[in-house]
Amino acid sequence: MNGETELKTIKDRKAHIKKTLNDMKTNWGIVGRPNIEVQHILSLERDDLKRMTLSECCENAFILESTSFYIQEQINLYTAYVHWATSNIDAMCCKHLEQYGNQFTQGIVKRNMFIRDNAPAQELQKIVIESQQRIDALSYLPTRMNAMSRTLKYFINMKQGEQT
Repeated sequence: MNGETELKTIKDRKAHIKKTLNDMKTNWGIVGRPNIEVQHILSLERDDLKRMTLSECCENAFILESTSFYIQEQINLYTAYVHWATSNIDAMCCKHLEQYGNQFTQGIVKRNMFIRDNAPAQELQKIVIESQQRIDALSYLPTRMNAMSRTLKYFINMKQGEQT
């Protein structure tokens, strides 16, 4: 397979994986995008929480939980891209590693040399890097949102106790 054919195959396979994952999302009922209210909810202070009604606490907890689920789903999608691209790079370079370095050259160095010399492997490596950057940028958000949602649930329980 020549380089251009390999590149086209990689792009086709990535599109297929993306479609498969999107189909899974639709079938599982995972829909929607992050709500713009989330930033506001995450920045609420104690006095804001005290002024909120029971209904507002419930609504904001729901927004955070659903957005957290969406973001975790995105993290899972990009993790799948990382694994897919990495396994494809490994499959491509294992046939050629002996051509790089010598017996004392570490495997990761040989792998990087192969990627440097192979356009399809470079494209896959870009996918790995971009996906990992997105994972790194998003990874703390679900935990932060769940923590705030728990705080809102605590206030819900507290407000319900005040009403009785």
